[in-house]
Amino acid sequence: MKSSAAGEPKRSSSIASQKLAERMTSEVRPRIEELEKAAIEEKPDGQEPLSQDSRRGLVRFLEELASLELNAIPSLCLTYEGNIVAEWEASLDEMLSLEFTDPVFLKFVFFYRRPGLADKVLRISGSGAVSGFLDDHPRAAEFLRSLAEASETRSCG
Repeated sequence: MKSSAAGEPKRSSSIASQKLAERMTSEVRPRIEELEKAAIEEKPDGQEPLSQDSRRGLVRFLEELASLELNAIPSLCLTYEGNIVAEWEASLDEMLSLEFTDPVFLKFVFFYRRPGLADKVLRISGSGAVSGFLDDHPRAAEFLRSLAEASETRSCG
């Protein structure tokens, strides 16, 4: 990952990263629409099938990925509450799952193998801000970078 002088990930504000953000958003849009149609059929009248706040949180996160030049398209699914869950999976032992609860906050769980502890799968979970999540969790950023080239839109496992 590119780093600034302070050791934080270097963000690009270039036209290329803006185009990447637009492309990533357009790649997940059909899946979001599919999830919303399914949720409309299952939700009682008057309930929001897909949280627009959650959608904004996902878009904000995809923009952050693009600013880091990470093209990692997640699998998407919905919670019963209508929140979007984005998942990236490399293997049964390595997975990052983010639930966007609103435009600002998310819940996460991350499973990974740490070098030197190859026989152990580590798990971290919690909640935090959408903006800056990858700064706060550099191992998650490294994981997403490793997936970036092989990414495609899927449904959650």
